[in-house]
Amino acid sequence: MIPALEMLGVEACPVATCLLSSQTDGFVAPCVFDTTVSFCSILKRWQGMQLEFDGIYSGYLPSRAIIQSVALFVQHHPDSLYICDPVLGDNGSYYSTLDNSLTDEILRTLLPLSFLSTPNGTEAAFLLHKEGEKPRQEWCSALPGKKGIITGLENDEGCFVATSDRLYPYRKIPVSYPGTGDLFDALLLGLLVKGKKIEDAMPLVVDLVSLAILRTDRLRPLGVDVTTIRKELATL
Repeated sequence: MIPALEMLGVEACPVATCLLSSQTDGFVAPCVFDTTVSFCSILKRWQGMQLEFDGIYSGYLPSRAIIQSVALFVQHHPDSLYICDPVLGDNGSYYSTLDNSLTDEILRTLLPLSFLSTPNGTEAAFLLHKEGEKPRQEWCSALPGKKGIITGLENDEGCFVATSDRLYPYRKIPVSYPGTGDLFDALLLGLLVKGKKIEDAMPLVVDLVSLAILRTDRLRPLGVDVTTIRKELATL
């Protein structure tokens, strides 16, 4: 996410919700190091410094303490555009380092504070207790917060990223690289804080993520290669 934001001219201020030896999709049993104390301390210090942020993003959240800390931070920055990606799993299963213990906490605590939430179909099903059902566009309206976006919907007409009032089509590409959801969130957040309206940003984001996937040429566990779209990002 950081390279994508920087290519868009948006400065990122990252805080680690945990440290992983690798991403969780494509590698076996990554080492996981708890950063709860440092994470909560950093956010508390930032609040004391009275820093302001155009946007706030949360993704992988491994504990209730960190979820509560994010919620408090967002509440202290009501003018920041908050995107919540409820990272839980994909393809019908939880990621190897997560389970259902935090799903309802994210639903109750973070999503109501969000300007946008961006679950994939599996995550939306977990959040809405619709496991085993095929994700549908109507679920977007059931997600708490200002606007729900569900990525990776498929029906007889094709593949889509969905909001409650619009479907954004994309061509299905027969590969699956980790990190495409992170890239989607980074591009959407970056364009929105730069002033684009969501209805103008979404088609650009969908096309750029598809382009990055098409141009990526490396082993799957290494993830989507954001540098392949650096020229396009530099013009936005």
